[in-house]
Amino acid sequence: MYQLAAAGVRAARVIQLWIWGGGMDNSRTILLRAPAGTIMAIVLAASFACNGVKAPTNPNPGKPLPGMQDMYVIAANGSWDLVGFAPSLTAGATGALTGVHHAGAATASHASASAKAAMDSIFTTFVIVGPPSGTDLVMPTYEAFDQAGNAWMSVRGTAFDGSIVEYTPAAQKLGDTVPPSVAIGGVQYPEGMAFDQAGNLWVLDAQANRLVEYTPAQLAHSGSPAPTSIMSLAALDVIGSTYAAFVLAIDAHGNFWVSANIQNRPASAAGDSLPNFIVAEFTSSQAEAGGTPTPVLTISMPGSFPGGYGPGIAFDSAGNLWTANSDSGTLTKFPASSLTAGPSPLPTIRIGGVDLAGISDVGIDPAGVLFAATGYAIVPGAGLFGYLPSQLTASGSPTPVIVFIPADGITHLATRP
Repeated sequence: MYQLAAAGVRAARVIQLWIWGGGMDNSRTILLRAPAGTIMAIVLAASFACNGVKAPTNPNPGKPLPGMQDMYVIAANGSWDLVGFAPSLTAGATGALTGVHHAGAATASHASASAKAAMDSIFTTFVIVGPPSGTDLVMPTYEAFDQAGNAWMSVRGTAFDGSIVEYTPAAQKLGDTVPPSVAIGGVQYPEGMAFDQAGNLWVLDAQANRLVEYTPAQLAHSGSPAPTSIMSLAALDVIGSTYAAFVLAIDAHGNFWVSANIQNRPASAAGDSLPNFIVAEFTSSQAEAGGTPTPVLTISMPGSFPGGYGPGIAFDSAGNLWTANSDSGTLTKFPASSLTAGPSPLPTIRIGGVDLAGISDVGIDPAGVLFAATGYAIVPGAGLFGYLPSQLTASGSPTPVIVFIPADGITHLATRP
């Protein structure tokens, strides 16, 4: 929900923001902010009631800007309300993108003073509440879009039962208590997921320590189909340690990238050298063949009790890998040319700053705008921070041009391909 006409990005784009939130008994205000002077306009914020009441639609929808994108974010408290946001372009001398109603001020305790310099209002267009009736699916985790615009969410239950649920574009517009269009069961703790170019959905089942595949035919109807492919991730465990994979990305060549967090560290000097987070690459042929393959590349960090790189991972249009590093509160870039078999590569760019404390996820939209979610610690004040491509060409601590901080915080995000 922003118009870009500065810092080398001269493209008008719209993002339709959704937020997973819930458990609220009162109306609340959500603000999306952008510092004045960095981008030409701007964003939207909103008030909505979260008891299954459909939010009012915009009385003056205006003319949407070209290049609409969608984004999902999940409240850090793990609740289920799905709220849609839509922008409108109103007439004016500046051509700014603004909301119809101003929602007032809000606190942004985890944003820097410069990131809180300005704000504009947004409004909700609908609310979908949950969890799905008759289920114990209470913890949404990650999400992905398929090529048709269907939104898929991995959701965990109260026991070792999880599902992958779908909301079609039609369901995304209905609001209220809309049930998922499709629910795929048979997984324990589904986490990160991604679609390959053939439309197959790959899901990390963290509790079972595996990567599983579902074909488009299997995703067409609800049920618990047997995965077409199952690849064990046990090779991530070394010298007595165990790692749990949480985030999945597929690069332009079809290779699979997994971000994993250490779960058990042996009490030894060798164990002390294991990083909290690692990123590992598997080829597409390894994933399709199954078994327990060894990663072709592991991105690690040396030292004693090193933080490592992750858990968030994303690729930009040039094939560079960006990692969101929760232990250091940084973003790091690994050039595409360094992502080859051999020793662990080193990042060439490191982005820091107070706004990235507790960073949990990273996503890059087709315009190259990088978004960082900061809900790893699951505390109020976590938010979404956006950076223009021109801010990411060298190491430093740039001020985010987009700041979005709902009351319950957020943890993860996805953009439409």
